[in-house]
Amino acid sequence: MKNKKQVFGIAFVAQAVTCLVLSIILWNKNKVLARTFAVVSALGGVAGTYFLLSDRVQKKLASCFSDAEDFEDDFEDFDVCEDDILCTFEGEEDMEPMPAL
Repeated sequence: MKNKKQVFGIAFVAQAVTCLVLSIILWNKNKVLARTFAVVSALGGVAGTYFLLSDRVQKKLASCFSDAEDFEDDFEDFDVCEDDILCTFEGEEDMEPMPAL
């Protein structure tokens, strides 16, 4: 399983939402149990957010490094010097040079 961090992150966030709903339901009946579910909800939310963000950062860094390697591979075969660059346009030979001011 390649996306363990993403799966764990989604599971922890789902658990946090469930515990938050249970905490809200139990708030008027049993304050100790409601607070326990609230704490578990907060910890699960923090853990899930950490896993999801670290997975996203890891994927973004991997794509940045792979793009840089692809960029280097594209241009390593080119051997260009000043003689290879020609900047002439059609009809340029027919034009008169501009007078100096």
